[in-house]
Amino acid sequence: MRPVWLVLLVVAVGIGVVACEPVAATRALIARVAGNAAADAFDIQLLAANSSEPYGAFEVASDNGRVVLRGTDAVALSSAFNYYLNKVAFLSTSWTGDNIALALPLPPVPPEKAVHRGRRVQWGYYQNVCTVSYSMAWWNWTRWERELDWMAMRGINMPLAFTGQEAIWMRVYSAAPFNLSLADLDQFFSGPAFLAWFRMGNMQKWGGPLPMSWIEDQLSLQIQILRRMNELGMTPVLPAFAGHVPEALTRIFPNANITRSPNWWQGPDEYSRDWFMEPTEPLYSTIGAAFIKTQSDVLSAAAVFPPAPRVYNADQFNEMRPASAAADYLSACGVSQMKAITDADPSGLWLMQGWLFLNEGDFWTQANIDAYLSAVPAKQMIVLDLFSDIKPVWNITNSFSGRPFIWNTLHNFGGNLGLTGNIENVLTAPLETLAKEPLMIGVGITMEGINQNAVVYDATLSTLWEEPAVPAPTQRWVDDYVRARYGISDADDHKTRPALDAWAILLNTTYNCTDFSLWGVTKSILELRPSLNPKDLIRGGFMPTELFYDPSLLVEAWDNLLAAEPALASVESFHYDFVDVTRQVLSNYHQTLYSQFVEAVQAGDAVAAARVGDQMSDLVVQLDRVLSSDVHFSLDQWIADARAWANDSSTADMYEWNARNQVTLWGPNGEIRDYASKLWSGLTGQFYAVRWQMFVTAVLQSLQPSAPPFNQTAFNADLLIFEQSWQHKKQQPLTKPAEVSGNSVVADCHSKYRAAVGSAAALALPRRHHNHPTTPQRRAAVRRVDTWTS
Repeated sequence: MRPVWLVLLVVAVGIGVVACEPVAATRALIARVAGNAAADAFDIQLLAANSSEPYGAFEVASDNGRVVLRGTDAVALSSAFNYYLNKVAFLSTSWTGDNIALALPLPPVPPEKAVHRGRRVQWGYYQNVCTVSYSMAWWNWTRWERELDWMAMRGINMPLAFTGQEAIWMRVYSAAPFNLSLADLDQFFSGPAFLAWFRMGNMQKWGGPLPMSWIEDQLSLQIQILRRMNELGMTPVLPAFAGHVPEALTRIFPNANITRSPNWWQGPDEYSRDWFMEPTEPLYSTIGAAFIKTQSDVLSAAAVFPPAPRVYNADQFNEMRPASAAADYLSACGVSQMKAITDADPSGLWLMQGWLFLNEGDFWTQANIDAYLSAVPAKQMIVLDLFSDIKPVWNITNSFSGRPFIWNTLHNFGGNLGLTGNIENVLTAPLETLAKEPLMIGVGITMEGINQNAVVYDATLSTLWEEPAVPAPTQRWVDDYVRARYGISDADDHKTRPALDAWAILLNTTYNCTDFSLWGVTKSILELRPSLNPKDLIRGGFMPTELFYDPSLLVEAWDNLLAAEPALASVESFHYDFVDVTRQVLSNYHQTLYSQFVEAVQAGDAVAAARVGDQMSDLVVQLDRVLSSDVHFSLDQWIADARAWANDSSTADMYEWNARNQVTLWGPNGEIRDYASKLWSGLTGQFYAVRWQMFVTAVLQSLQPSAPPFNQTAFNADLLIFEQSWQHKKQQPLTKPAEVSGNSVVADCHSKYRAAVGSAAALALPRRHHNHPTTPQRRAAVRRVDTWTS
């Protein structure tokens, strides 16, 4: 039974976010996705609200020869369109490749596929506060427009909307009573690739100063984003003040209670120890209200300020401990945060990430959580249970002291690319939680980076909508997913059957990770600093490199994808998956070669070590070539997108440096080295390959007669020189990736390596057992006490 106040909250917010014209908004979305002719071919109707389905519903059917989409709002209608694409037309959109070729006239809806589906929960939430930097840092409007359509089609109606907030802060701090100068703010704002952690109060100034052109261009982009969110009837989550302030305020307000934060990432103090205004300081709510008011004025002037009641995100203590555990202090912090919102927007809701209660679990006892949260009225707060897929917190915090919360799949840290997930878990765990806890009001996805393992997030979001009385088994869900992803009809075509077989293997290997001590997707050791000590590289726990499945089975999936290639060669999403599985097979093989290299070195066998070292070097060259065949695996694209925001060459170079630093050193000296590593073309061939070649060369030299033994510390110092110089390289003109239609590069790689990986996969890869990562382990990893690359 849901509390009365929660039902009232649902109704109030639901009224506030209804779009002006859901049918027109949906038709425009279909036109963007499938073309104007397709959009005109659908009969789109608004479905009357129903008290038995308070969160909305959609229907898909054929009527008088036309395909009819019905829904209670634009997101429901867009979800109806997505259902039609997936289940009837066998088409799909994805982060990692589309399969959109909608035939006209539209295929009719068979009676057995005509559906009415109610929405299970009010909210479909999207984004981690890190996603905006790890994946979206360089997005322009074209890319954002595509993502907003993707959101609506999957039932997301509460997306984070953090873009452009530095322009609001510029206006706030340059006005009375603060009167800060541009020079003051240059010492505050980070560079564009690091804004997520600047906004969370984990850093200041690193990668900056932030050009004025970026600040104003991003505000213009935010206005476009919010306009589309409003058209689609979404409730954007806007930013709010969370206590982190420019150092210059200590000069303007010398008596204010402003303190230095802890060094979150072990970087130089100038970048790391930002300034925090204690929530008990009266100026706290003054600044917070000024930000909300200025944001309201700017967005209202552009006619994009969302309707009330509005939702604001603020995380005062993101991976930072409060100054005191005293109940009255924690209570005052919660009250001050809420006041900072409601002084300017009385009906505003505070949405916070519940990550702190896991990450700093030894501090956040139930008594401390109660003191912090219970001071804020439950009807004014929503908590994101950020890591529900692996480590839910609602069930160990008395449902966040009785606050409504959203169940989320986090799954990914740093935007790493390893094939990992537990599809059965994300299909069932949200429903099990909903059956137990009436305070659960939504389902979301909160990965730190996207463009990887799309199936995991599509599976999570599918739980937003009611299914038939008897849910399909997980294997059936995956079959349907693959048919839509590749365009395979219900007819059992022997030419495409191997693709379904490949995914059956993936479901039972890479997507059947039942070891919940592994946090994040698997990383390849190829992405890490080389070491002669396997304990530095082979690990479980956080960002694991050890495999939890039999790699020989993944090779069989690779074989099946090759068999399906002739029939699916022109399908963009198939090509991505073919490359992705190849990437995983080769990175697994690299780990085997590394183990053989270490064994040869330990045995003093220089000849064998040289042979295996050559094999590792050749494999990395081949892997980079495979990755270059798909633009989704491209460092060049990441850098080109960054440079495109600049108005002059020096600014473009600064943006490129930001882009390079984030995915490699993440700091001046590798403070968070390789956290955001990715097996991309260019990054693999120009960065990882060089590090590993330096490693092989240095080790082989140490095996020569009378040579000194390999010195890891000295080698790391040499590596740092290379790593730092690489940050300042400039992008060469983009080369066109290999044609998707042929898949010849990937097929050639299969021909070259199939025999080798088949025998290597049968070998037991070394494993380094780790228990479930404790809070100090996770905190140390994030702040980069670099335990695995020392």
